[in-house]
Amino acid sequence: MPASPTAGPDVAAAFAELAETLASDLDIDSYLTATCRHCLRLIPVESAAIVYATGADGSALAVAASDPRSRALALGAPADCATPRAADNPWADCMSSGQLMTIADLTGKRDRWPWFAAAAVRAGVTSATIIPVSSHRATNGALALLGGTAPDVAGILLALSLADAAAAGITLSEAHQRQQTAISQLQNALTSRVLIEQAKGVLAERWKVSPDQAFGELLRRLAGSDTLVVATADHGFLDSGPDESLALENSPGLPALLRFPLCGERRVAFCHVQEGREREFAARAADWLGDKADVRPSRELAEEGWFGPGTAHPRLAERIGDVAVVGIHHVTDQRRQVQGVGAGVVGVAGDSLASREGAQ
Repeated sequence: MPASPTAGPDVAAAFAELAETLASDLDIDSYLTATCRHCLRLIPVESAAIVYATGADGSALAVAASDPRSRALALGAPADCATPRAADNPWADCMSSGQLMTIADLTGKRDRWPWFAAAAVRAGVTSATIIPVSSHRATNGALALLGGTAPDVAGILLALSLADAAAAGITLSEAHQRQQTAISQLQNALTSRVLIEQAKGVLAERWKVSPDQAFGELLRRLAGSDTLVVATADHGFLDSGPDESLALENSPGLPALLRFPLCGERRVAFCHVQEGREREFAARAADWLGDKADVRPSRELAEEGWFGPGTAHPRLAERIGDVAVVGIHHVTDQRRQVQGVGAGVVGVAGDSLASREGAQ
């Protein structure tokens, strides 16, 4: 029989050891196994096992246990099985309800958990206390204390603290996995880009052409093959001097009609106009700008699909304001120059200007 909670290793030392384990090794299975073993050292129980959610969506389950017996009971199958089986056990019930459960006599629970109750009694386990392992978002596991008798109040309080430590480890492990996934994806993207640029350079040298010509020739040669080439690009910016820019403060009273400075970017400026003065602002702006820019209600840009297909976000109108100034020259509010609020706006602005300049 394990020692009472007041004897044996110091509780603070046990939690310090868990913290050190978590800091030095983010192997969550090792950490939770250590948590189960501390349950045996600090609480009068014979076995402990944690069933916890794992995987990107939390749909898979895994087991960490103090010994093979508790692991087999948690798995609900022979000890060589890798994952827990169906919900014929108290861990599943605890994870579903999020409530602490104490079963003093498992012999009377054959109707509720037929396989588990029978297997536990055969293994010499007649009592089980199951504690939810919960983060601030959800219950993502359950810790079971197994033995001949249920732990007392002091033991359960210790088990609650150990369950909290288990939850903290699971949460940290999930965050670490997300971070590693993001790093891997970024690295793959960078590697792919480097490879593409290297290939363009090699082909340009081999064919004695420019990189763009090499890419075009590569596409031509791949045409008709079972190859998908996805090319993405952003447009560039050209410097414009003061003589090619328009300063809003030089306009006939337009700044006074704005609720706050221009938004958007220099070629597509979004104007948030004082309520009820939208038509006045649009008329004054059109008269001042002439053929240097188009002055349009911002909603028309959304209706024409300037911001992409699909249903517009409910706050899009708030973002693009009341009046849009689409110009060939820069339209700048010197009180606050705001450039580039989104690739969609920038990209469409570039297309619009290109087509307009080509028509001249």
